[in-house]
Amino acid sequence: MNRLVVEQTLQSPKIDFDPDTGILELKGKSIPDRTVDFYSPVMNWIVEYVKNPASTTTCNFVLEYYNSRTKKYLIEMMKAVNKLTDQGKELIVNWYYEEGDEDVQETGQMFKDLLRMDINIIEIPDGEEFKN
Repeated sequence: MNRLVVEQTLQSPKIDFDPDTGILELKGKSIPDRTVDFYSPVMNWIVEYVKNPASTTTCNFVLEYYNSRTKKYLIEMMKAVNKLTDQGKELIVNWYYEEGDEDVQETGQMFKDLLRMDINIIEIPDGEEFKN
């Protein structure tokens, strides 16, 4: 399976999904004009990855802004990777938000409650950047 890398634009996040390391990362803004066109290949990649995943998968969601259509895909992504736990694989989901950004923080908590998943909600201190 090939690594999926999509460069960040003003409207879409950087996507870096590495099947060898099991690190799946979305970073930036997600307000693509054509949400379905943007996220369909991403979802297809995840479906294939879940068939033959790494022993540990770490999902890092580092989104500073996203629209409601993106939220739908984020939920679908989390549902898909959550199947890894049924396979006995380790799954770590990290939801990052910038210090003081209550909207992004609350969305992470909403996903955690809605999906009944173990999601780490992690604050990035003001002035610092995400480092994986």
